[in-house]
Amino acid sequence: MTARQKRALKKPKSWWEAQIAFYVLKLGGKSKSIAAMQDSLRTAVDAGSLSVPQATLEVEAKLKSEYDGLRDQQYAACATDEERLRFDAGRFLRETFDAPVGLYVVKCKGREYLDHSSVRELAEKLELHTGGFSGVDVDGGHAQWVVVGRDEAVVREQADWIESEARRRSRELAEAEAHTSKKSKSKRSATHVDDGGNDGGWVIGRPAKRGRKASSQQSSEDGDLGNEYFSDEDLSNAASDEGEDDLEYTRDPALKPITNRKFPDALDVTGTWTISAPALAANWPDVSGNMHFNIAKLTTAKGKKGKGTSGDVLFAAFNLGILEGVIAFDKPPTPSSLETTFLWRGRETGEGEMQTAQDFNCGKLTFDTDRDEGKNTNKFTGVFASTYGTWNIEGTRVNSKAFSGSTFKEEYKGYTEEAYEYERVARWH
Repeated sequence: MTARQKRALKKPKSWWEAQIAFYVLKLGGKSKSIAAMQDSLRTAVDAGSLSVPQATLEVEAKLKSEYDGLRDQQYAACATDEERLRFDAGRFLRETFDAPVGLYVVKCKGREYLDHSSVRELAEKLELHTGGFSGVDVDGGHAQWVVVGRDEAVVREQADWIESEARRRSRELAEAEAHTSKKSKSKRSATHVDDGGNDGGWVIGRPAKRGRKASSQQSSEDGDLGNEYFSDEDLSNAASDEGEDDLEYTRDPALKPITNRKFPDALDVTGTWTISAPALAANWPDVSGNMHFNIAKLTTAKGKKGKGTSGDVLFAAFNLGILEGVIAFDKPPTPSSLETTFLWRGRETGEGEMQTAQDFNCGKLTFDTDRDEGKNTNKFTGVFASTYGTWNIEGTRVNSKAFSGSTFKEEYKGYTEEAYEYERVARWH
């Protein structure tokens, strides 16, 4: 059996000409065919004389020296650790940990892309560990922290602390924005409107609309404007706006989801519901244009060998602009109990970070009593609570499309603390 022959490289003629020129070879005869050039290269290889010419090596060394010198100048011009890390992460890590340093943290401000994978690979070559987090900085802006150290446990502890602080600042920033929005509403709550006549008008939160005028017996100089200066609608709107940003909702710890019980009289609430949440939309107007719930019913099966009981469970995929995920209801609403509570899991849509905080991610809905055919309902009001805020919401059903409850259930089950931890670590490894 003959030895397998090596296949000739299939390259264009110009490529072979470049090889002849690079190695400064001469062709025998006048032929410049590919075969002739291959023969010339093969002869040089067999004779052991194929090598890069010394002149080429000298040019290469000269250019490399100039390039290294330019890189040295550029690195020396870097004024911060962030600039040095971005410019030459390998050199920065070597120089930093040449000294007896156990842990080092670099903060990169802004959202400019940072190649964490390359930093990790370079650190591993130096037997170092990495971690970190991306979130809200002390000035309210965005930052990325890179933690590098010799001890993996110490690195993890520091990265976890940075993450907890960034999360705290994120919550405080959201609360501050909500407070600012509330103050802005307050400034508009008694705006004087001059309609060009002798009598002025006062409105709450609506500068373009006049309130009801005072009676002729009441003086505007006594400082007591009273409710008669405001329309009934304005007073109602003012009362509903007041305290919206301070809304709180706490889940009863005794509540437990009911998954093994049938509800033959349950209201039909499946389908797509458009959601209105004025306070949420006021703070995040750019992402709150398509808020909705897709509610599905899942009938759970009996256990093995027919043991146990089946049950009716509701799930809902939701999108509230800054948050999206799946709701798991404790029970379906019924004519005798129109209110139902829920837990939710999902993600915030900015960084895509998973949300699994059961103590905060909860709420309740109360379906209306104006039902057609005795079982259908097309309106609800409720409260949706999260670490980003708690909001009053209203829902209106736009269709009765059937969604897969089992699909929603599996998605809900996928949002776990273990999955969150895996994603958190994966962001830096």
